[in-house]
Amino acid sequence: MRVECIAFDLDGTLIDSLPGLAEAVAAMRTRCGLGAAAQASVASWIGRGTRVLVTRALQDGLGRDPDADEVERGHAMFVEAYGRTCESGSSLRPGARELLLRLFALGVPCAITTNKLESFAVQIATRLNIDSLLKTVIGGDTGERKPSPWMLHEAARRCGVDPGRGLLIGDSMIDVETAAAARWPVWLVDGGYGTPGSAAALPPASRRFRDVPDLAHELLPLVQAGAVTLPK
Repeated sequence: MRVECIAFDLDGTLIDSLPGLAEAVAAMRTRCGLGAAAQASVASWIGRGTRVLVTRALQDGLGRDPDADEVERGHAMFVEAYGRTCESGSSLRPGARELLLRLFALGVPCAITTNKLESFAVQIATRLNIDSLLKTVIGGDTGERKPSPWMLHEAARRCGVDPGRGLLIGDSMIDVETAAAARWPVWLVDGGYGTPGSAAALPPASRRFRDVPDLAHELLPLVQAGAVTLPK
């Protein structure tokens, strides 16, 4: 299978964003009169966008489903707090910069596709100095969120390649669902957030890796003249 662009999930895949997210969740819950949440709980709520994260955080604190007004107020509080914590509370996972640098040098167009609000994704990519290595950054408020295939197909379009010739690199079951919907392979790195992808559900040519350097060790030798040929 020939791949002509690579889309990366952000949280848990390229970056460790849990400290900044957890701090913002804590600030939001405090303003709502709720107790603190464990980081492990926050990690399990990540992956389907900030509104879902806030809904789950409120549900956990209230012991019931929050109503629409509570979610709206909580989301506004979270966004305000995360604007202060997203940069300081985010760091690149080991090996992420090196992988992006090598792919850039080899001419493989790369994108970030994340359900995080796009303004935060761009802010973090710029702060971590990887924005120049990417063709585009697409956030969850730009179009349809994952697991819709829209984001992957849009990333391919912006990279100037066939929308059916992409590879998604992610960390969780939502990435598996998104890749399957787009008919892309997905390569998963362990140690991320949300629900880990099940090997049984992986699309063809998909694989799992223990970390980013392990994935890079397998991926980079396959890169040839700006494209990747994956074994079936």
